[in-house]
Amino acid sequence: HRDLHSFPTRRSSDLALTILAAPTPAEVDGLLANIETSGIGEANRIKQARKSLTKAIQNLPADPAKAFREALKAADALSEAGSHPDINAARVMLGQWLWELAMQLPASSGESS
Repeated sequence: HRDLHSFPTRRSSDLALTILAAPTPAEVDGLLANIETSGIGEANRIKQARKSLTKAIQNLPADPAKAFREALKAADALSEAGSHPDINAARVMLGQWLWELAMQLPASSGESS
Protein backbone atom coordinates (compact mmCIF):
# COMPACT_ATOMS: atom_id res chain seq x y z
CA HIS A 1 0.00 0.00 0.00
CA ARG A 2 2.78 2.41 0.86
CA ASP A 3 4.46 1.70 -2.51
CA LEU A 4 1.42 2.87 -4.44
CA HIS A 5 1.71 6.33 -2.92
CA SER A 6 5.25 6.70 -4.17
CA PHE A 7 4.28 5.87 -7.76
CA PRO A 8 4.60 8.99 -9.91
CA THR A 9 1.35 10.35 -11.29
CA ARG A 10 0.71 12.72 -14.14
CA ARG A 11 -0.80 16.11 -13.68
CA SER A 12 -3.06 17.60 -16.33
CA SER A 13 -0.34 20.16 -17.03
CA ASP A 14 2.01 17.28 -17.90
CA LEU A 15 -0.55 15.71 -20.22
CA ALA A 16 -1.01 18.94 -22.15
CA LEU A 17 2.59 18.65 -23.31
CA THR A 18 1.85 15.34 -25.03
CA ILE A 19 -0.78 16.75 -27.38
CA LEU A 20 0.64 16.97 -30.88
CA ALA A 21 -0.13 19.63 -33.42
CA ALA A 22 -2.51 18.69 -36.20
CA PRO A 23 -0.81 17.61 -39.41
CA THR A 24 -0.54 20.09 -42.22
CA PRO A 25 -2.59 19.54 -45.36
CA ALA A 26 0.67 18.90 -47.22
CA GLU A 27 1.49 16.06 -44.82
CA VAL A 28 -1.95 14.51 -45.39
CA ASP A 29 -1.53 14.89 -49.15
CA GLY A 30 1.92 13.30 -48.98
CA LEU A 31 0.49 10.24 -47.27
CA LEU A 32 -2.34 10.09 -49.81
CA ALA A 33 0.21 10.30 -52.63
CA ASN A 34 2.09 7.35 -51.14
CA ILE A 35 -1.16 5.39 -50.83
CA GLU A 36 -2.09 6.24 -54.41
CA THR A 37 1.24 5.03 -55.82
CA SER A 38 1.26 1.87 -53.69
CA GLY A 39 -2.04 0.72 -55.17
CA ILE A 40 -3.79 -0.02 -51.87
CA GLY A 41 -7.44 0.83 -51.41
CA GLU A 42 -9.98 2.07 -53.92
CA ALA A 43 -7.89 4.05 -56.43
CA ASN A 44 -10.70 6.33 -57.63
CA ARG A 45 -11.60 7.29 -54.06
CA ILE A 46 -7.97 8.06 -53.21
CA LYS A 47 -7.70 10.27 -56.32
CA GLN A 48 -10.97 11.97 -55.42
CA ALA A 49 -9.73 12.61 -51.87
CA ARG A 50 -6.48 14.12 -53.17
CA LYS A 51 -8.35 16.33 -55.65
CA SER A 52 -10.66 17.67 -52.92
CA LEU A 53 -7.75 18.15 -50.54
CA THR A 54 -5.88 20.12 -53.21
CA LYS A 55 -8.93 22.37 -53.66
CA ALA A 56 -9.12 22.82 -49.88
CA ILE A 57 -5.47 23.87 -49.74
CA GLN A 58 -5.96 26.32 -52.62
CA ASN A 59 -9.03 27.91 -50.98
CA LEU A 60 -7.59 28.05 -47.48
CA PRO A 61 -6.10 31.54 -47.39
CA ALA A 62 -8.99 33.31 -49.10
CA ASP A 63 -12.04 31.24 -48.11
CA PRO A 64 -11.66 28.99 -45.06
CA ALA A 65 -15.33 27.92 -45.20
CA LYS A 66 -14.93 26.67 -48.77
CA ALA A 67 -11.67 24.98 -47.81
CA PHE A 68 -13.50 23.22 -44.98
CA ARG A 69 -16.23 21.99 -47.36
CA GLU A 70 -13.62 20.64 -49.77
CA ALA A 71 -11.78 18.95 -46.92
CA LEU A 72 -15.05 17.30 -45.88
CA LYS A 73 -15.40 15.97 -49.44
CA ALA A 74 -11.89 14.54 -49.14
CA ALA A 75 -12.85 12.87 -45.86
CA ASP A 76 -15.98 11.38 -47.44
CA ALA A 77 -13.99 9.98 -50.36
CA LEU A 78 -11.37 8.60 -48.00
CA SER A 79 -14.02 6.91 -45.87
CA GLU A 80 -14.97 4.84 -48.92
CA ALA A 81 -11.39 4.07 -49.99
CA GLY A 82 -11.08 0.82 -48.08
CA SER A 83 -9.51 -0.37 -44.87
CA HIS A 84 -5.74 -0.46 -44.64
CA PRO A 85 -3.47 0.88 -41.89
CA ASP A 86 -2.15 3.65 -44.15
CA ILE A 87 -5.65 4.67 -45.24
CA ASN A 88 -6.78 4.64 -41.62
CA ALA A 89 -3.81 6.83 -40.68
CA ALA A 90 -4.72 9.27 -43.47
CA ARG A 91 -8.30 9.40 -42.16
CA VAL A 92 -7.06 10.25 -38.67
CA MET A 93 -4.67 12.90 -39.98
CA LEU A 94 -7.36 14.45 -42.15
CA GLY A 95 -9.77 14.42 -39.22
CA GLN A 96 -7.23 16.22 -37.04
CA TRP A 97 -6.69 18.85 -39.72
CA LEU A 98 -10.46 19.25 -40.20
CA TRP A 99 -10.86 19.83 -36.47
CA GLU A 100 -8.13 22.48 -36.48
CA LEU A 101 -9.67 24.12 -39.55
CA ALA A 102 -13.14 24.10 -37.96
CA MET A 103 -11.77 25.92 -34.93
CA GLN A 104 -10.58 28.72 -37.23
CA LEU A 105 -13.97 29.25 -38.86
CA PRO A 106 -16.13 32.17 -37.71
CA ALA A 107 -19.27 31.29 -35.74
CA SER A 108 -22.25 30.54 -37.94
CA SER A 109 -24.71 33.37 -38.41
CA GLY A 110 -27.58 30.89 -38.57
CA GLU A 111 -27.80 30.96 -42.35
CA SER A 112 -27.52 27.70 -44.27
CA SER A 113 -25.52 27.50 -47.47
